[in-house]
Amino acid sequence: MKQIPSNVQVVQVSPLFPEEDAHKFQTILNQKQNPILNNDALLPIDFLSVPIETDIHSTVDIFQHAERLLNQQHAISSGYIESALEREKFSSTYIGNGIAIPHGDPTKVFKSHVLMFRLQQEIAWKQHKVHLVFFLSIADKDKQVMKKIIHSIAALTEQDVKHLLKLEDEPFKQYIIDRFKE
Repeated sequence: MKQIPSNVQVVQVSPLFPEEDAHKFQTILNQKQNPILNNDALLPIDFLSVPIETDIHSTVDIFQHAERLLNQQHAISSGYIESALEREKFSSTYIGNGIAIPHGDPTKVFKSHVLMFRLQQEIAWKQHKVHLVFFLSIADKDKQVMKKIIHSIAALTEQDVKHLLKLEDEPFKQYIIDRFKE
C-alpha cells in the first residue's frame, strides 16, 4: 500500500455523504482558495476567552453573556444581539463537531470581537449539542477577516474540540489565534 504524501489533507466522510460531510469538504476547499491572513489582519479584533467555569446552560445564556461582554467593551450598537438572534432563527450557526458560530449584523459593530465560550456541559443548539461557541461580533470593515476566521473554526476536528476543552484560558486563546494565522 502506498503512503499518502504529507502535504495531502485527508478528509474522512461517511459513505452516505451527509450534509455535514459536504460542509466539511467545502470548508477545506474554501481554505485552500483563500489567501493566508497576515498578523496585521487580526490586529483590529479583540479575542476574549470566557472562563470555562462560567455558568452557561443554554443558547439564551450565551447570547445574554455575549451582550453583556460586548456592551462592557462598547463594541456594539443597540440591535446587534437581536440581529444575531434573528440570524440564528433563520438558519442555525451550528457547523458540526460540537461548534457554533453565532454572529449578527456587521453594521451594528463598532469594534470587532471574537468571544470564545468553552462549555463544561454541552448545551442544545437547535437539534445539535455544542461544547464550543465562537460568538463573532465583526465590524463591516473586518468582513474579509471574518471569512478566514469562520473557515479556521470550521476546520476544527472533533479531536481538536476535545483538546481545546482541556486547556486553560490563555493557552486556549493563543491556540485559536494561532489557528487563525495559519
